[in-house]
Amino acid sequence: MGNRPRANEWIDLAIARALRTGEMLAVMYIDLDGFKPVNDNYGHPAGNVVLKEVSGRLGNTIRQTDSAFRLGGDEFLILIEGLTNPLDAETVARKLMTTIGSPIALENAVVQVNASIGIADLSPPASLGRVALLACADDALYQAKQEGKNTFCVAKDSSTNIAGS
Repeated sequence: MGNRPRANEWIDLAIARALRTGEMLAVMYIDLDGFKPVNDNYGHPAGNVVLKEVSGRLGNTIRQTDSAFRLGGDEFLILIEGLTNPLDAETVARKLMTTIGSPIALENAVVQVNASIGIADLSPPASLGRVALLACADDALYQAKQEGKNTFCVAKDSSTNIAGS
């Protein structure tokens, strides 16, 4: 799983490919809900187990052509290229929420975390740079958190209209 600098590099390349090929792409900001109590109640080693498990689940849920990145703390990013339908990103978000929300066995306990997800897509010929695209995903993530967490919201391109799940 890549990190933030690698995510930035790959998103820049994906945007260039999308503009060249006309294919749609999406980025998803994922923030874990309920992670802080795991660290507080079971310690940082348990938190690390949860992060590793979630990382593995993300990698196993997305397509081989998609990319997952850990941005830091309990934040992740998914890059999805080659979308043919804007609703495909929502389908992926639902799958990710289900897999992340499955119980995780620790040494002495079973815990559960959920995910809030912000989605931004790019549909050529519309052109957004990485910074603007990520800002849209971040705004959508904020909206998902405001709606009570364990949900996703979609921001279409650079519009301010955000649709909830």
